[in-house]
Amino acid sequence: MKLVKIYETNVELCICAGTQPRFIGKLFAIFISMFHLFKRRKKSVDLLALWHIPIDETYRRINNPDSVQYVNPDESCILYFSPIAITGSMSLSGDIFSQMAVSIIHTADGWELKGAKRIDKEVLVCVFSYADEQDGTRMKKLFESVRGK
Repeated sequence: MKLVKIYETNVELCICAGTQPRFIGKLFAIFISMFHLFKRRKKSVDLLALWHIPIDETYRRINNPDSVQYVNPDESCILYFSPIAITGSMSLSGDIFSQMAVSIIHTADGWELKGAKRIDKEVLVCVFSYADEQDGTRMKKLFESVRGK
């Protein structure tokens, strides 16, 4: 018996001395497919690629499958952005989002600014949570400065 070490995967296989190289390749392919060791990674897509959002560099970005959050260093402000692609006719759905007014409400944890922006066939839902009422003016200015690229 000859021991063959495959360094890329840190897997050791015992193979008979008379084994042909093609068989080793097939055996390796079967092994990999059986245990799903290598999966193609999905290319990361920037959900906010169509939007210009002027956020301070001190905010930490958190990418979720369907949204993006920005959190300031002391975690007193959390900015949530969720893009929604609209298919079909924009007449009804576009009107709903264009007539949506910005709302600021008091919650148990502080304050929340909620609103939506629209460009072409995409709507960006924005929710800004902040602890200090004094940040309300800054959050409203940030929301007003969000625009499509």
